[in-house]
Amino acid sequence: MMTNPSYILLVVTLSLNLSALGIEQLILEDILGSQNYSNSFCGTLIAHAYFFGTFFMLMGAAWIDNSANYVKVSRISSMICALSVVTFNISILLPNIKDVILVTNVMASFGCSLMYPALFQVCLRAAVSILPEATVAAIVIVLQNTMSGLLMNLLEPLKSLSSSSDGYEAPMIIFACIIMTVNVLYATSFKAPSREKLQQKLQDIGSPSVLVNE
Repeated sequence: MMTNPSYILLVVTLSLNLSALGIEQLILEDILGSQNYSNSFCGTLIAHAYFFGTFFMLMGAAWIDNSANYVKVSRISSMICALSVVTFNISILLPNIKDVILVTNVMASFGCSLMYPALFQVCLRAAVSILPEATVAAIVIVLQNTMSGLLMNLLEPLKSLSSSSDGYEAPMIIFACIIMTVNVLYATSFKAPSREKLQQKLQDIGSPSVLVNE
C-alpha cells in the first residue's frame, strides 16, 4: 500500500491537515498575544475548537456513513478543510478583528472535523484485505507526529522571513499554501487503489494478504 502513489497522497493529506491545525493551536496564544488579545480570548478559541470539533465530527461521521460515494465525500471535505484552515490562518494575522477570528476558528473546526472521518474512512476501505485497520491507524499517527515535529522545527527558520514583529506571518502563510496545495492535489488526482491489483502484487512477491472484514 505504501508504494501506491494515491494511497501515499491520501495518508499524507490526512496527516498534514491534522498536524498543521494542531501546531497552530499550540502557537495560537503567542500569535494573539503579540496583537494584544487577552489570554482568556485564546482560551475561548481553544474551547470552541474542542466543543465544535466534537460536534462537527459526529456530523462528518454520519455524512460519510450515509454516503454512496465515500471518495467523492472525502474530496469535498478535503477542500472544505483546506479553505477553512487557510481562512483561519489569514484571520489570526490581522489585528483587531476579534469577532472574525471567532467565526474562522469555528470554520476551521468544522472543516477539519468533516475531513478526518471522511479521509480516514478512505484510508481504511482502500486498505481492506491488504492492511489491518490497526496498521492503517498506526501509519496515520506516525505520519502525523512526524509532520508535527517537522512543522515545529520549521517555525523558527520561517519566522526570520516575516516582515511583522511577531515573526508568525511567514510560517502561517507558508503553512496555508502547503495545506491548500496538498488538498487541491488530493481532490483533483486521488484515485482509490485497486485492491485486486494490490492483492495480485502481494501474491507475485509471495507475501500473504491479510484478510480484514469490510
